[in-house]
Amino acid sequence: MGERQRQRILLVGGGLANTLLAFRLKITRPDVDWILFEKTSRLGGEHTWSFHESDLSPLQNRWLAPFVSHRWPAYVVKFPTYDRVLTSSYQTLRCGPGVPPSQDFHLKMMPHLGANCRFGLPIREIGPQHLTTDDGVTHEGALVVDGRGLDSLGADQRSLEGQKTCGYQKFTGLTLETPRPHGITYPIVMDARVDQAEGFRFVYVLPWSPYQVLVEDTYYSENPRFDPKVLGDRALHYAAHRLGISGPFKVVHQESGILPIPLGSFKRPTSGTLASGMRAGLFHPTTSYSLGAAVSFAEFFASHWRSDQRSAFIHEATRYQEVHWQRGSFFRRLNNMLFLAAAPSRRVKIFEQFYKRPQGLIERFYRGQLAPFDKISLLSGIPPIPVGPALRAFINPSTREVYDARP
Repeated sequence: MGERQRQRILLVGGGLANTLLAFRLKITRPDVDWILFEKTSRLGGEHTWSFHESDLSPLQNRWLAPFVSHRWPAYVVKFPTYDRVLTSSYQTLRCGPGVPPSQDFHLKMMPHLGANCRFGLPIREIGPQHLTTDDGVTHEGALVVDGRGLDSLGADQRSLEGQKTCGYQKFTGLTLETPRPHGITYPIVMDARVDQAEGFRFVYVLPWSPYQVLVEDTYYSENPRFDPKVLGDRALHYAAHRLGISGPFKVVHQESGILPIPLGSFKRPTSGTLASGMRAGLFHPTTSYSLGAAVSFAEFFASHWRSDQRSAFIHEATRYQEVHWQRGSFFRRLNNMLFLAAAPSRRVKIFEQFYKRPQGLIERFYRGQLAPFDKISLLSGIPPIPVGPALRAFINPSTREVYDARP
């Protein structure tokens, strides 16, 4: 094995985190050799990633801008007692069938990364400095970065004490083509004027074009089990009866997913490697938004990696991820209040009260960077749930604050 191969970085998984990491290396670190391995035929899979412009710094927004599919100057939330328009830019990256080529994340990335990508190669075995693909070929390098997501999360993820450590956000979204203009101008980030189920349910709507709209049925639930067909049928019913869109609809694309809402500890699926993205716990604890964290880690990685200081870099990167997790402690305590203190029928009231807050506070919440006075504000006033159970859940979380993402 030559010196170039010994210093090569092997990126496992072509999802959002590793794709952005590879792009950042390509643009800012041409001295670094890397290969990205993706088991499917596409970077990014078939996903929609949304974020607020305020989630990123001005510099981060600039370098990500070429890959943004849609931008809206505002978004809407709807609750039983009020509607609100928030004048905060909302943006989306799209990837998958039915996405126009000019908007597709995969096609936008390929001119930059294609020569270094290996598609259709599932990983058979993986280690800290090597991997073996399904065709039996072993690749060696200085570092393996595992970005294959949290696909092993299950309903029974618990701490050593047997206490539940995770709730779930699960969804099915349908991109619908309508026979007439649907008339929706801004994204509806949360419409909770629907029958509540499993604790908290809302519908998420993104208008792709005058004749195309994403309608996503979403649940904050104690378990990850769901039937995509049932959720899809509910999305169709919402489009017809809540949005007033006349059919017949053509379903251009369907996307389903399960995202973690952690209550306390985190132990990632281990492969003996450095992790990235959701697998490293790099996501917002309450919303599960991950794009901002992926952008920041890509920048960190590209600016800090040195092949001759591998051990020091792994320690520094793992510490970076641990600090990110620790900064989410307040949000996980809020998650405890939502799942452990609020009766299922009252959980919508928590979100209804939250979105009455000042827009600046809401932006900082999504960014995951609350100031001390923000935290005081969120905990002040008349709570929408009983005070005693809320305090017990917040002050005494049901799980230990443990983070384990060690290689």
